[in-house]
Amino acid sequence: MGIKICLCKIFFLLLALSMNSKSQNSNISPMFNYRIENVFSKDGKNYDWHQPNKVAISNEGNVYVLDTQNKKVLMYDSDMHLVSNIKGGGVESEMFETPIDIKIGNNNLLYILDYHHQKIFIFNKDGKFVRSIRIPQFSLAFTVDVNENIFINSPRKDGSIMKLDKDGNYIKSFGPLLEKENKKFVLNWAFLEYDQTSKIIVASYQYFPVVQIFSSEGTLVKEFELNSVSVQELRDAPLCDWAKDKFAAKIFTVGITIHKGVAYNLISYSDSQPLTLYLFELSGTKISEIPLLDNKNKPISLLMSISSNDNNLYLSAADGNIYVLKMNN
Repeated sequence: MGIKICLCKIFFLLLALSMNSKSQNSNISPMFNYRIENVFSKDGKNYDWHQPNKVAISNEGNVYVLDTQNKKVLMYDSDMHLVSNIKGGGVESEMFETPIDIKIGNNNLLYILDYHHQKIFIFNKDGKFVRSIRIPQFSLAFTVDVNENIFINSPRKDGSIMKLDKDGNYIKSFGPLLEKENKKFVLNWAFLEYDQTSKIIVASYQYFPVVQIFSSEGTLVKEFELNSVSVQELRDAPLCDWAKDKFAAKIFTVGITIHKGVAYNLISYSDSQPLTLYLFELSGTKISEIPLLDNKNKPISLLMSISSNDNNLYLSAADGNIYVLKMNN
């Protein structure tokens, strides 16, 4: 079943497919394997989310679930027991309206990007409002470095990434714009991830099979194409038909996380292949690409985001599930 996506509707509420596969997740790759440790469902006790659009994990192992539709962030301890929640939708200055991305800063502060107000709201780890920053341009994804500088993906003529200081003051734009059919701005939406160890920023583009790696100062360190089995399908996919409101992409990135020097890029296809994890070193060297299967050997579908902590991968899905994968690499 093909997936038709309109870039005009730029939310990251991505749809994947339920697909069949004969591969076994226990012997897919000699370099990486995993098992499903837990599956938390929106119908479970205290899991009062509609759709876990994004998940962030603190250094202490606390889990923060962003639920855009219900305008809230749910906070759980490392055992997924509900601790508290932050509710948005109000008129107060600290109330977000459409939370679209979430990050945990090095200072354990919680950063929430709000699509509606064009702001980043900052809370402490207990959910108490600290402050908000207005961002100068529309964005759907961001990350925070060790110095509390904020990097937002906001494509414009002078770059695809904008750097702000901790108060939201503009510093610079950087990142060469990728081009398709002589159009540079339409497709330059990326997921951003900051690695505290190497102090680099990884940009994984949603509609390009390309990864760019930058220093915190905005210098392009590395750019490479994903060596994926179906990457040619994306290269040949047409652009958005603005008149008919259609976009037919065959492959796209759903999210990226970095753990112990390895990047885990989540890729979704629209053909008969299951969703896969594309693993690469921060030098750009590919490690492995493996299908994502549950413990019954069925493809995990409808994935929307990926995050990591303590050898665990957290995958959130549009059907209301959060999967915890134990990595055995």
